[in-house]
Amino acid sequence: MSLFSFGNRNASVAKSFVLSPDERIHYAYSTLSGAQRRAYETICEALAAGKPRATVRGLMSSNEVFEIARMVRADHPEIHWIGRGFRLASAPGYAEVHLDRTPDAPEGDDAALLAAAESFMRSLPPSADEYTIAKAAFTHVAATTRYDHATAGLDAGRDEAQMRPYEATGALIDRLAVCSGFAKAVQFLLQRCGMMVALLSGEARGASDPNDTWGPHAWLAVRIDGLFYHMDPTWTSMGRDDEGLTSGVRYDYFGLTDREIAPTHRATTSPFPPPACNSTMAEYYRREGLCLHAWNETRYADMVCRQLADGKMTASVKATNDVTYRKMVDLILHSGGWQKAIGRASAMIGEPYDLSTVQFSTNSELRVLTLWARRAA
Repeated sequence: MSLFSFGNRNASVAKSFVLSPDERIHYAYSTLSGAQRRAYETICEALAAGKPRATVRGLMSSNEVFEIARMVRADHPEIHWIGRGFRLASAPGYAEVHLDRTPDAPEGDDAALLAAAESFMRSLPPSADEYTIAKAAFTHVAATTRYDHATAGLDAGRDEAQMRPYEATGALIDRLAVCSGFAKAVQFLLQRCGMMVALLSGEARGASDPNDTWGPHAWLAVRIDGLFYHMDPTWTSMGRDDEGLTSGVRYDYFGLTDREIAPTHRATTSPFPPPACNSTMAEYYRREGLCLHAWNETRYADMVCRQLADGKMTASVKATNDVTYRKMVDLILHSGGWQKAIGRASAMIGEPYDLSTVQFSTNSELRVLTLWARRAA
């Protein structure tokens, strides 16, 4: 398997850039068998060898070949040069999958992506578990990548010279990407650490307005300790400074179940059935001890203090039920209870906060209240 050694994150980069099909990290591949699996492997072999086309035999139709090619594309974020899709030429008994390289994908991008993965892996603690690795990759991509609004607006008419923001190269090299670029970047880093990630595609809409229009979107299902969780690294920015870097990363969409993400995300165009995400064990707020099961002002203040004392500009708390969420929003946001929490944080840190900078964000779908503030100059 052409992977970094999971046990030694300082290992050298594998010579083969395109990873061999492996059911331990490639979700779509793990769902296949028989002729479909052999077709997937044939396409990967051609890609790894740098061939311009792959000849696939044994499948019933060109549509079936096209869906297998889409699965290869979804499983392999390192294949950043294919562009908008594969071209097929079919004949009785076989189909040729053309593997054209886009104009904006220079050869040097491969080495740059591998260097980004090596740097990320060196930054991990030697004993990092899968939750820690997933959180680190999510945070790294979200905190260093700007959303490319200009490219997103051209989605319907983009050409092959506008693909970088849709790929891992956009996020990890250019630091400028749209949703699929954010997702593929996290997928690339996690797969190089030996973790399974499914790239999901479909539609999303805003959490604050149930009547909002659905639009094209991409996100991830990540396996942590044997169970899958939804993660959306695009929906993470707390605000951006003049350099375009985030002043904080929010984790509302890290580790969600199918039920929790259903109001805002639906995987309608993935070339495979999405994995079931039913566990809450690796949901960020539960894992980090930032959930309120019943309203308790002291516990809320402690959670805020703990986050701000770590040097963060943001503090988010999640309620596990609607009653607790309504009380938290009413007492903290609308009744001024936040001032007591900020006061406790100032006393703990030994520095005052500029109260004029305090702002809030609410996510009623997930019952999360986020506060952010700057320390006084």
